[in-house]
Amino acid sequence: MKKKQININKFIPVFSVLMVLVTWEIVVVLFDIEKYILPRPTNVIMKIVDNFDLVVSHAKYTVFEAIIGILGSVVIAVITAIVLDKVKVIKSFVYPLLTISQTVPLMAIAPLLLIWFGFGVDAKILVVILVCYFPITINIISGFDEIDQDELDLFKVMKASTLNTYIKLKIPYALPYFFSGLKIATTYAVLGALIAEYMGGANGLGIYLIRAMKSFDIEMVFGIIIVIITVTLLLLALVHFIENITIKYKSKGDN
Repeated sequence: MKKKQININKFIPVFSVLMVLVTWEIVVVLFDIEKYILPRPTNVIMKIVDNFDLVVSHAKYTVFEAIIGILGSVVIAVITAIVLDKVKVIKSFVYPLLTISQTVPLMAIAPLLLIWFGFGVDAKILVVILVCYFPITINIISGFDEIDQDELDLFKVMKASTLNTYIKLKIPYALPYFFSGLKIATTYAVLGALIAEYMGGANGLGIYLIRAMKSFDIEMVFGIIIVIITVTLLLLALVHFIENITIKYKSKGDN
């Protein structure tokens, strides 16, 4: 019974999406809503299919910017978290600055970065890194802070090196916190890439969305939104997959 229940639960999100699409289709047809206000989902899907090559060509840029930005933010966040955890004096100064930095709107920073670094892919990746950096860093630091003091004392008594302490205790303990931050950052990554593209450039889903809006192609606008949601969900699924593998490996190591 439990296995059947688990299998059914897996299909609930898919069923929910299908219900939304069916309801959307029925409402548009029933109330005869004009397509420039709310197009039918079947027409939106056909629009994506008809322009599939173009959609994919733009999506590749956005996905590339998001993935490289996430990877870059992970590297910087891990280094920052370890430094702040190791040197408490620096943490007392830097931690508040990290919090304050999140009050600055991305729409204000992105144009400056594009002006300073140009409208190429590098500047857009930098925007993504800035967006993803904070949630990952804060979550890793939180993971380090939650480690039981008795375990830390045990490692000190055993005269474990700093490297061993992080590899065998702190980093494994902080993994769930890290992945929580990474999931948040992943949703921000696509948004950051879109905003950077929106500010300027020649390729990407953000650019394609602007072109569709300017030409009043509402079906394509909805189509791009669906593609953006799909890309974000696929990236989240990838993170979840990596998390499951990592946590299982960690559990085997603990045993």
